[in-house]
Amino acid sequence: MTVAARKFAARLEQVFALFPRVKVLKASGLTILLVEEDAHLAFATSDHAYVIADGRLFSEGAPADLRARREIRQAYLGL
Repeated sequence: MTVAARKFAARLEQVFALFPRVKVLKASGLTILLVEEDAHLAFATSDHAYVIADGRLFSEGAPADLRARREIRQAYLGL
């Protein structure tokens, strides 16, 4: 495994370890502003999401509503 691949794998481990903690904090009533490029993780954690494209607001809403939009599924969710 290359150095870059090891660094990438380490970052993924950190992100996956962080999200359960974020969910616990959210469940306690804390408001969290999360900036995350992995839409699957961000949508699984949030009540409301903003999708930014080219530095501008592309869309916003409940994650379920955003997932229902074809252009978001294709561009951000790989579906």
